[in-house]
Amino acid sequence: MDKRYYVGFWNYVETGELDNRSAVEDWKKMGMNLPMSWEYIDGQSDKAVFTEMLDLCVENGMKVIVCDSRTRWAKLTREGEEAFTAGVKAAVADFGSHPAVFGFHIGDEPGKKQMPDMIKAYRIVKKLAPSLTPFVNQLPYWEDYADAKSYRKHVEFLDDVVKKSGMEVLCYDYYGQMATNEKERLLDLYFKNLNLFHEVAEKNGIPLWTTLLSTAHYNSKTLTEDDIMWQIASAVAHGCHGILWFYIYFSQLVNGSYRNYPIANYSEEKEYGDTFFYLSRQNRIFLKRFASRLNGFNLSAVRHYNVSYGFTKLFVPAEFEITDISIIVNKEAPLVISRFVNDNNEVKYILLNNDREKAVKVQLHYSDKFTPAQTCRMQTPDMWLAPGQMTLIDIPTVD
Repeated sequence: MDKRYYVGFWNYVETGELDNRSAVEDWKKMGMNLPMSWEYIDGQSDKAVFTEMLDLCVENGMKVIVCDSRTRWAKLTREGEEAFTAGVKAAVADFGSHPAVFGFHIGDEPGKKQMPDMIKAYRIVKKLAPSLTPFVNQLPYWEDYADAKSYRKHVEFLDDVVKKSGMEVLCYDYYGQMATNEKERLLDLYFKNLNLFHEVAEKNGIPLWTTLLSTAHYNSKTLTEDDIMWQIASAVAHGCHGILWFYIYFSQLVNGSYRNYPIANYSEEKEYGDTFFYLSRQNRIFLKRFASRLNGFNLSAVRHYNVSYGFTKLFVPAEFEITDISIIVNKEAPLVISRFVNDNNEVKYILLNNDREKAVKVQLHYSDKFTPAQTCRMQTPDMWLAPGQMTLIDIPTVD
């Protein structure tokens, strides 16, 4: 199963609304390697314009999730299996063999009543395009404010959905980590979702993806670059291999509470918000400095330090190769320490400052199984981590 690291975004722009070349250049500047395509509406969109977008994505080293009205489970619900299957066959004939295509988008946030049609649609699309990966995004977990009993029930529910559909990527969205109200409860629920969805993905041997926030709206705060950095780091430290950002484009000058969007389009004018540059810098830093070193590694354990969120176990000294942590500055800081291994039993750790307001100064201590020379090389000097910043630590192989 493909467990490379992907970064993309949600896209609701219809084919032909924006210039293909300029848009794909923007996607590349923002560090995206798996954007969602324009919306392709059967009988309305220009196939040549859509195909040009796909061609440009290949030129720029990107794969694409194709958003085609013919492959959405809502069409199956409205028109029945025969019409849906015919539409999928046509979509696959039009775009399925294009080298840019990662897979077709099946739909977003199915409720429990919609799951049977989503599952059926997913299986039909996979059968008709077996070399591609269908994509569907799940609702986050909210039930009963996430008590332990309902948490376990939701694990079982999602596990059943994944198995019945044959799902190849498990993705969901959640934005409470950026809320301005009930911050601690909603932050705890953020980590509950990460842990819950990772458990289901791990049970089924498939990658976990998540949708994070890039456009402030409703009760969420206006994002800083530290917020973008922390969202990436916390998701990856809890096992995510894919990140989609909600969202990139905003076509109206004023609309409710939406603000600080990455790209705004007012008629012929295009403006870049601060978030465009935050995404550009942090996505590219992640893919170049972290993803390139984490490819082939999978999360084997995650621990929280000082404060536990989302039912995560607290760090216990001497449990792993990193035996203890000394916090020198901001001693009460919440930290995340995650252990990753690959098929060769090589080990890496992510250490994350889970405090989003204060920097932290730490020192790590290592197991006696390392030779003195190795221990000396590995003994971390006083290490500063900015709010929401992570570092990646290689553990040398011991013969």
